Amino acid sequence: MGLSTGNSLSSGGGSSGLSTSGVTTLIKNNTPWQYIETITASSSSTLDLTNSSISNFDAFYIHFDNINLSTNAQTRMQLYLDSTLQTGSYYRSTVVVGSNTNGTTAGQSSNSAWIVGGQSYTWMRNITGAMYVGGKSGNVKVLKSNLSAANSGNSVIRHDMGGALTDVGESSTITGFNFFTNNGNYSSGQLHLYGMNKHG
Repeated sequence: MGLSTGNSLSSGGGSSGLSTSGVTTLIKNNTPWQYIETITASSSSTLDLTNSSISNFDAFYIHFDNINLSTNAQTRMQLYLDSTLQTGSYYRSTVVVGSNTNGTTAGQSSNSAWIVGGQSYTWMRNITGAMYVGGKSGNVKVLKSNLSAANSGNSVIRHDMGGALTDVGESSTITGFNFFTNNGNYSSGQLHLYGMNKHG
């Protein structure tokens, strides 16, 4: 199969092919996730994922790729709704967290951000894992994450979390994600953002 000089894919010498829109539809119907953007940390006080195409999706996957902090700290996240950063105390969560020696459960019923890592046990080195956010307009915005990292010593930290943004923003569209810490900064690593293709 070769690529024709026009905006279509042709097979052999045939005159008909798949149009650009047809290729887009084929990929969309057979690929659950579409890459949106990557942000690289470099002594960054915040990491913002705000690509203009975010509003085209209702569900998101964020991959934490070797994120390192400058010191032991918590990692936190807020949502942009209709291009405005939501900072009100509407973030609620339930957490199972532990180290290689201890474990506990925790929760928050009214906070100005989701604590997505380091709650009860602060961490620092090589934050790795996955986060999913669902937020179709007209629905509560919900988060599920499974992350692990090491602290500045010899402890491994696990942070499994479920969260919801309630009492605000149900009619709004998610347009971005803001990550920050309660101490220090993001020294290195990357966040990769994907959106789930809509099917109907």
